[in-house]
Amino acid sequence: MALYGRDPERATLHALAEAARQSRSGVLVVRGAPGTGKSALLDDVAASSADMRMLQATGIQGEAELAFAGLHQLV
Repeated sequence: MALYGRDPERATLHALAEAARQSRSGVLVVRGAPGTGKSALLDDVAASSADMRMLQATGIQGEAELAFAGLHQLV
């Protein structure tokens, strides 16, 4: 899938994945209004990182007040 006009965001995500390949840690918060392409950006970097193990969790509004709900999904 082509992501038009998202080159800066894609470059940031791909740089983070490349750093992880070199055993350098990092973190990035991806946020924005519904329908702005957040999932598409994450799917793009996941597709190009098939050589890595990737974990994914999806937050829901009902868990917003629960501490570590996303971490619970991953574990």
